[in-house]
Amino acid sequence: MSSSLSGSDNQNAETRRAGLPSVREKNFELMDSLYKAAVEGHTDQFRAHAQMLDQILTPNENTILHVHITARPNQTMRPNNELKSSLWMIMSTLKKQSSSSEHFVRDILEMCPGLLLKANTKGETLLHIAARHGHADIVKDLIAECKKPHQNDPEKGVEAARLMLGTTNEAKDTALHEAVRYNQVDVVKMLTKEDPNLPYDANKAEETPLYLAAERGYKDVVVDILSTCISPADHGPMGRTALHSAAFCEDTEMTKVLLSIKGTLTSKPDQQGWLPLHLAAYLGKHYVVNELLKADKSAAYKANNKGKIPLHLAAEKGRLNTMQELIRSCPSSCELVDDTGWNVFHFALHSGSRRTIELLLKSPSLGNLVNEKNDDGNTPLLEHAVSGSFIQSFVCHPKVDRLAFNHHNCSAEDIIRSNKLLFDPSEAHIQCFLVPKYLQLSFPSSLAAPSSAATVITCLSS
Repeated sequence: MSSSLSGSDNQNAETRRAGLPSVREKNFELMDSLYKAAVEGHTDQFRAHAQMLDQILTPNENTILHVHITARPNQTMRPNNELKSSLWMIMSTLKKQSSSSEHFVRDILEMCPGLLLKANTKGETLLHIAARHGHADIVKDLIAECKKPHQNDPEKGVEAARLMLGTTNEAKDTALHEAVRYNQVDVVKMLTKEDPNLPYDANKAEETPLYLAAERGYKDVVVDILSTCISPADHGPMGRTALHSAAFCEDTEMTKVLLSIKGTLTSKPDQQGWLPLHLAAYLGKHYVVNELLKADKSAAYKANNKGKIPLHLAAEKGRLNTMQELIRSCPSSCELVDDTGWNVFHFALHSGSRRTIELLLKSPSLGNLVNEKNDDGNTPLLEHAVSGSFIQSFVCHPKVDRLAFNHHNCSAEDIIRSNKLLFDPSEAHIQCFLVPKYLQLSFPSSLAAPSSAATVITCLSS
């Protein structure tokens, strides 16, 4: 590997050896002396340095315009009480009076056009910074400056602006990503209107602007992107879409907006095969579930990568209201099983929710599912016996087959008595008659069965 230095690097190395400040260090000193002027927008103090404005940088390579735009008060922000409002107005007035130019950015770019697209160490251009802080007027000026060299060829001006709007920083964020992230609605409207055809793809975190807006509940931003952009990308991390995000946040209004314009999102699964309806059902967001079912009932019959439909996920978590909505809208979906043969009763019992089980037991049409076996030969009762958490209203229900056996020739009573935590040592003399030899266990005398076990066994034996 060559160790030779060239140009300014060689000069900087020599000055360091001589104990003299390098060119870069001198620029830092110059920036420090002009920093306040940059913050307050005093154009005149920079005229003497017009030929080297692109070299006056902070350690993170922010230019004087990066500094100015960051420090500038956001005119769209409003404080939330009268005292703060009065202070804000006074400070804004003083800030305006202290500036020798209302068009600092334009004036500086006139002196040094090269600053327009100059990025700092994070890859952030002036447009990124202006969009983040909601400076719509500066965004407008930057776009105009970008088109200025192409006044005689408008098409080239549009293309130049498109390249600037599509420029990404180190995190692969465009200016629109920044504006959306901080809910800068005016800037969002300006950027989308400038180039509705720009797709605005995902950043490093796999977030598109539309997904970001939906995730954060920014309805106005979502409406603008959907109504202005021709074909906006809508995906997010792990294959999720903006509609998944709205479902996760239980944002019914956002869900309605997305469905009204991009209704096809109901059928787009994430990497785990989850549709937005799966997610809403799992989380028990029954108002969102209602809206999703209005838009696309077929989603209730779609299975994820493990064969689970939305009803299974709702039952597994004991989401009573969501289950009611799914059963009311799509009653025949109750017949479906997952990849291991579990039906809605298996899942509801697994949740331990008495109310969800009683909801299912009150539906006469589901009577055939009560004793349906899964791939292991376990009926819902047999799986329930394994769990150790017993719902008496189910175990003692007249439709439940309490003498069913699984593929191992075990009944619910066998399973309960073979469970260490539920076995009563006083009944040790009968375990050999109730449990197959390969399941016989040795139980310490200190273990005592909970009172619920005796109740359930009595019910099973009746």
